[in-house]
Amino acid sequence: MSEDSSSGIVFGTSDTGAGSSRMAQTDSEDLLEKNRAMLIFFGLVEQIQQALKKGAREDQTRSTVQEEGAPEDPWVIHMQKRLMDVPAMLVLSEHLLSSLQEMEEATDLQEMFDVMEVLPDVLSGGCSSCEEFVNEAKK
Repeated sequence: MSEDSSSGIVFGTSDTGAGSSRMAQTDSEDLLEKNRAMLIFFGLVEQIQQALKKGAREDQTRSTVQEEGAPEDPWVIHMQKRLMDVPAMLVLSEHLLSSLQEMEEATDLQEMFDVMEVLPDVLSGGCSSCEEFVNEAKK
């Protein structure tokens, strides 16, 4: 490859073999770095949502039966109970901190989605790779 120093344009031939795989790996790493903050945000929100919603359906049914005249929706009562459970919130915060550290250390999109606990969803959605999924999601 050569570079025209006046314009900063890089000229070169198309890579094949090992060079091509390095280029694909670099593209994948660039895609991860460009989207890391967004993926971390969505990963943490997804994990918080899953933790807080755990058992919500059962609690909502019981709340509706037990507190028929209550002015609040059953999900509000459930969230209040969940958020006031200090030991469970400590466990959740430790889990979120661990996940955040793992997401920050992820070296590729597959590892990132695995830490986010959404890898099966990503790969079962009709995309053949994590990179394809991210590119489709951005459209």
